[in-house]
Amino acid sequence: MSNVAPVRPESGTQDFRFFLQEELLRRCKKNPRFSLRAFARTLDVEASSLSKILNGKRTLTKKMLHRLAAQLGLGPDQVKDFEDRLPQAGTARQGATAGLPITAREDYQQVSADIFNVIADWYHYAILELITVKGFEATPAWIARVLDVTVSEANFAIERLRRLGLLKSSDDGVWKAEQLTTTNDGGEMTASAFRKLQRQILTQAIDALERVPIEERDQSSITMAVSKARLTEAKAKIRAFRRELCAFLQDDAPHDDVYQLSISLFPVTRRRDSEGGPHA
Repeated sequence: MSNVAPVRPESGTQDFRFFLQEELLRRCKKNPRFSLRAFARTLDVEASSLSKILNGKRTLTKKMLHRLAAQLGLGPDQVKDFEDRLPQAGTARQGATAGLPITAREDYQQVSADIFNVIADWYHYAILELITVKGFEATPAWIARVLDVTVSEANFAIERLRRLGLLKSSDDGVWKAEQLTTTNDGGEMTASAFRKLQRQILTQAIDALERVPIEERDQSSITMAVSKARLTEAKAKIRAFRRELCAFLQDDAPHDDVYQLSISLFPVTRRRDSEGGPHA
């Protein structure tokens, strides 16, 4: 009998492996001390085996799916839905991510889920910006402490960014961020991801009101009577302002922190050293 509270897969879940990732992150957010090892114990599997499944380094069999689903308290219909998404035996294998052979179907599902999560969770963007900041340390633990996210969130985010080609590392271990461009023309999945991202940023802005000194942030508003016929032009001016301000803050100056602009302007790193750089 499972001692794990039943969970309900979210509508955006692509397959069981991604669902396991989301469930681990959900539990880590609820309890910051929760870890992959703790998750493995609740699922009655070896931590090394679970890690390989979560990172796509081990094929998820039907037998293992049923075993883990039982521990999670999933119903027959949910299990059947996940089972239908498993790669079929004999599916041709092709080019791999991170040197691992995966099916075309797995590849498509993984990239789709990666794109959704990158667009939807603020810390993916923050990691790409953090790379350029003075004092940056290329370790998930350091990134997690500075951005106040869990180590699991940092780990999965780093892997997603690498699979999408947005984060690369040289032979000597130096990280480099590629330019990230997104679009609203991605259907309901993309629209849902952007709504989730904006909710996160608004929540961060509220938190910044309480925790960030006034000299390190700017949060203001204006109430005005407007002509709705000019809203399209107004949005274009806002986009131009964002890009102009970004260029002003980034060009010809060393980077020493990562900020969010909502139009509330505030840091997303938790602590800064005496010279202004983020540290753990």
